[in-house]
Amino acid sequence: MDGISNKDFIDNVQEEYGESVAEILDIDENIESQTGMYTAAVFAVMLMVLSITVIVVVLILYLVIKTIIIKRKKSLVL
Repeated sequence: MDGISNKDFIDNVQEEYGESVAEILDIDENIESQTGMYTAAVFAVMLMVLSITVIVVVLILYLVIKTIIIKRKKSLVL
């Protein structure tokens, strides 16, 4: 099997054994497609976490700035 690709090997086996073989799977191809799917899912989760983090930080900054402004207004009135 040295020097032969998986596709060529599968074709050779199908030609030689034909009806005797029910199904031949290219595991490298399966792993590659599944890895791509999991990578996309992890990327989507990462984007969701990043978005939520940015929203929380912006809301915290908004509240801190609003509190500082209110305290300064109260100190100016007194």
